[in-house]
Amino acid sequence: MKFFGILMIVLASGGIGFSYSQDLLNHTKSLKELQQMVIMIHTEIRYCTSTLPEALLGISNRVREPYSVFLYNTAMELGMLEGKTFATVWKKHVEEDLRESHLTKKDLGQLEGLGDHLGFLDKEMQEKTFVLYLEQLGQDIEESKEAAKAKTKVYHCLGVTIGLFIAIILI
Repeated sequence: MKFFGILMIVLASGGIGFSYSQDLLNHTKSLKELQQMVIMIHTEIRYCTSTLPEALLGISNRVREPYSVFLYNTAMELGMLEGKTFATVWKKHVEEDLRESHLTKKDLGQLEGLGDHLGFLDKEMQEKTFVLYLEQLGQDIEESKEAAKAKTKVYHCLGVTIGLFIAIILI
């Protein structure tokens, strides 16, 4: 019975380590999905000459949750013409719809910043804003990949090691 309890402790702590490493991988995946979404918006505005609400609504059908919900809700609220600025609506839905995503506060802040520069600038300035944001996002993805690569094995080993340490103390 004691052996079974010790085994459960080691497995549980190992599972915690694996969970932490999975969070790092999910963050990288979320950043890549965000990058795809922003590229789609950029392309839709640049080549299809869609308005922002039209572009967001069209793209909401081609991306996964939570980004699809975010784009759909943003487009619908913009379509209501309640006198709110694009930046206000964008920020509101970043905070509400992407809260449960694997994006960090820094990532969400940068995405809110993108919304601050869209909707009222001329096409050329919006183009430059997208390019700058995508470059920044590309750097964030590379940093996230490197962090995941470096920390994944550490979290795995640390989880199992802590479990073994607790098991030794209990013996």
